[in-house]
Amino acid sequence: MITDLNELILLCRSEFARSYISEAVSCYNARAYRSAIIATWIAVLFDFIHKLRELEMAGDNAARLKLTTFDAARSANDLKASLEFERNLVDSARDDFQLISPVEAIGRHQRRRLGVQWLGTESQNGNSG
Repeated sequence: MITDLNELILLCRSEFARSYISEAVSCYNARAYRSAIIATWIAVLFDFIHKLRELEMAGDNAARLKLTTFDAARSANDLKASLEFERNLVDSARDDFQLISPVEAIGRHQRRRLGVQWLGTESQNGNSG
C-alpha cells in the first residue's frame, strides 16, 4: 500500500514528531534528500520518546527505565550515552516494546550497509560531499 507522504504527517501523534516529519516531507518534495533523511530520523526519535512517555504513564516499567536512561544522558550532556541510545533505538522499539515488526527493522540494517558502501564510493572518487 502506497500512502501519500502528506497523509503520513497526520498519523503522528506527537507534535514534535509531526513537525519534523512535515519538514522531512517538504525537504523530500524539494529534492533535498539528505535533509529529508535527517529530519525523518529526528521525527522517529521524537516519536519513540513520545510513545515511551505514553507507555510510562500506563505503568510500563521498561519504558520508565528506558526514559530514565535517556533523561540522564540528556541532562548530563553525555554524548556517548546519547549516541548509544540513538544507535539502539530501532532494536529497542522492536525487541523491548514491539512498536515495530522485525520486517520493519530489517530496512534499518540494510540502509546502514548502503550508507557505508556509499561513503566508500565517495572517498574512492575523491568527492568530499
